Amino acid sequence: MSAFLLLGCSPESAQKQEGGQWRPPVQAVNNWGGANDAPKDLTWKTVVAGKSEPGERLIVKGTVFQQDMKTPAENVLLYVYQTDATGLYKRDGRDRNDPNWGHGTLRGWMLTGKDGKYEFETIRPAPYPDSDNPAHIHVTVTAPGYDEYWIESFKFVGDPLLEEGEEKEYPLGGFLHLLEPKKDEAGILKASRDIRLLPRD
Repeated sequence: MSAFLLLGCSPESAQKQEGGQWRPPVQAVNNWGGANDAPKDLTWKTVVAGKSEPGERLIVKGTVFQQDMKTPAENVLLYVYQTDATGLYKRDGRDRNDPNWGHGTLRGWMLTGKDGKYEFETIRPAPYPDSDNPAHIHVTVTAPGYDEYWIESFKFVGDPLLEEGEEKEYPLGGFLHLLEPKKDEAGILKASRDIRLLPRD
């Protein structure tokens, strides 16, 4: 099981969600966490890579649950970011001094409703060039009463770069993190992953 990194912030910087609007923490989380610069107007779904972005189209969806793995979790912010179809983080002219410069521009945010559902449209990422890391999509979770924290990245069943036994592990997040995309009638890859909130201390 992979270790997780808890991105700390003070109680005063806890997130609030009012009237369908995400209110980012008062202080940046570690100066670069995804929650600190989330847009104010969010829904449960987003587009990470538009239709003009080269690569295989991919739609990922799922439900965020409370710890019982049955009750949907509301007002949970998911932040995702990824490489492009060449394995690189697209910059698109972003300022190198931006604390999130390293995340590139293929990124997005989703805020769950009462049903806990989320969805994002993107492309299937490629692994880093000249690397033994499998293709992946990074994800952080921020929920009421929680600081922002990492869970295991979205990875893909059958990736030859997966670690031995990883296809059977259930790491942080409560459910298997591997995606198994299937093409629909339009040729778009679709996959799902449910997520469980971590136990509070």
